Amino acid sequence: LKYLESMAEPGILEKLGTNIAGMTLAGTIYGSITSAWSAPPVSDPRGFTALTSKSASVPLAIRSVGRTAAVFAATGACFTVVSGVSEAARGGVKDPVNSALGSAACGFMYGLGVRRLDVACGAALGMGVTTLAVGVATAGGKGIVADEELMNRRRFGVREVPK
Repeated sequence: LKYLESMAEPGILEKLGTNIAGMTLAGTIYGSITSAWSAPPVSDPRGFTALTSKSASVPLAIRSVGRTAAVFAATGACFTVVSGVSEAARGGVKDPVNSALGSAACGFMYGLGVRRLDVACGAALGMGVTTLAVGVATAGGKGIVADEELMNRRRFGVREVPK
């Protein structure tokens, strides 16, 4: 019950809103690009290309872009909620395990698109393990720079001469 109370904190709700908005924008951009570059061919069996009206192609494009934006937004929401619940349930520990669990939930969600449980579990395992490996490899989720003090004394990877 404690982790449900922490879900009401402004931090998780702000993260959720930000991730949903950002992923919706990313999905809209991606959907617009794929919709523009991959127009469905319209032809009859005899090989003649049929003429389509603009009014028929606009709803198709809107539906294509909207579907992609919705999937991206659902991914952002799924990741944020699962990693937030994981962090709260584990006593506020912020480490790569939370991100791995969020990624595994997203992988499971994408795997359900083919309506096979084995694919969903495999996608969850693959995304979770990959995210955990990247998180551990980047100094426990602190970033690529493991020794910030040493990096602060360098400029562009070159040590400064002490004065």
